[in-house]
Amino acid sequence: GALNLKSYGSLMSKVPKSAYFLSALMICFIFMNFLNPYNCHFRGGRNRRNISPTIGWQPNDVKLSIVLPFHELNKAVVSETIHRMVAVGSPCSKNAASPVQLIVYGNVSALVDKEKPVIWVMEGLGMYYSCFSKVVVLGTAELSPEDPGGPNAVVNKMFFDLFLNDAVRNRFPSSTHAFWMEPDATPVRPHWIDALVGLAARSNFWMAGSVYRGSALDEAAESPGNRNWVGRIGGSAIYNMRDASFSEFLRVVTHYEPAATRTCKFDVSIWRVLHTFPYTWPLYQAARSRFVHANFLHDWASRISPSDVARTRAGPAAYFVHGSSAADADLPQPAPPTA
Repeated sequence: GALNLKSYGSLMSKVPKSAYFLSALMICFIFMNFLNPYNCHFRGGRNRRNISPTIGWQPNDVKLSIVLPFHELNKAVVSETIHRMVAVGSPCSKNAASPVQLIVYGNVSALVDKEKPVIWVMEGLGMYYSCFSKVVVLGTAELSPEDPGGPNAVVNKMFFDLFLNDAVRNRFPSSTHAFWMEPDATPVRPHWIDALVGLAARSNFWMAGSVYRGSALDEAAESPGNRNWVGRIGGSAIYNMRDASFSEFLRVVTHYEPAATRTCKFDVSIWRVLHTFPYTWPLYQAARSRFVHANFLHDWASRISPSDVARTRAGPAAYFVHGSSAADADLPQPAPPTA
């Protein structure tokens, strides 16, 4: 059955009432959260979860949506992203197994013509437009005063709305999987759509993506208080859109780590809620196998280098590098945007 939110009792109702135990727990909590410069705060409960049965997929069953999330939706950023998508060659082979939608996702309030991004995408894809069944422009809802703020507020709302907001989700109801392709996720070899569809068909995961492969988190990993998130799967990943249990799990994430939706990116929040023991140990037992580390993408974050790209290209199963300083690495560079 699906996850049952009502079975999440409050944390305090589960704690023994010994004053000594409460004091020790408070000291540990303060040290691991408030004194930890890398950490976000967590609220949790503990109870046992039941996960829906495994579904067998075939390539023709997979209906993939490529989701391109943009903080700012304008011609320059869209054109640059599309150029990176096709710079290494065709995204699909001639015998691609299933129709794939391309979702341009961002704030369209500043656009006079809300469908203008479709023209930008078609111009950028050129002859490779045939790899996609259609292009959909998906507008974000404005942040309300009740929404969490902070540097990741917009991208977090966009991500969680994809699964939890019916008005957003219903724009592509036939999709079985979504690849959240952030603008700094860059293909390093062609036919990457075929690879994504094949991965989706082979495994019944909730989330499949890369562990962070660089050295920027070495210091953070030394602290026990950070070990519930440093091994996370990066947010630029493939997600299961058909399993209601996964959507309910994400609702749990937004409920039990509200501070993280203000200060941390959604992928950190997902990993922390799943790995914050002992409170989520039963949930981990039931759901951990549905989060799959995969090699189709190598996450180098902000410190990507030419040697990192070379290591990714050397792996036959790797189709993407993920890193925000790609301009400094050995990657195809975007053409200057036209006016």
